[in-house]
Amino acid sequence: MWQSPALFHHTPGRASDAPGGPELPPGPGSVPDHGSMVTTRIRQRSASTAIALAALGAALISTAPAAFAADTIEVSGASTSAVAIDYACDADAGVVAIQALVGDPNADHPSAQGTPVTPTCDGSRHQATIALSTATGGGPLASGQVVQVRAGLVDENQMVIKGTAKVLPLE
Repeated sequence: MWQSPALFHHTPGRASDAPGGPELPPGPGSVPDHGSMVTTRIRQRSASTAIALAALGAALISTAPAAFAADTIEVSGASTSAVAIDYACDADAGVVAIQALVGDPNADHPSAQGTPVTPTCDGSRHQATIALSTATGGGPLASGQVVQVRAGLVDENQMVIKGTAKVLPLE
């Protein structure tokens, strides 16, 4: 078989070096020289990989604020007349109010309920103070009394979107 010297580069150590020897594929360690074509393909593959990774990174960064701005609510303190709440909610979460109930941790009903507060839902952390009033069937609250405070971000149907409960002494 005739081979043009311009199209074939001799690779030392091939079986075809012996006269009449079989034409075998290159073995390990023998790499045919295809000039800059291999280098160009490697560079194109590297560039494509870098572009794909950059696009993936940009997608993760652009969705990160939504992931970090999850609805949260925490009770930071309580007195006989009010509950302090730290919260965050997204504008599209459907939260229309923050509500709180306070009572003995072992009771089956609250001693006081909070006046609902309209939250600011913009994904940032905020604080709210919820005024308390005596609940139906509830007794008076006293400073130092250990109570359970239940607070929640609620939607227009009074369904809790995110809630929390904390046992603490009243200030």
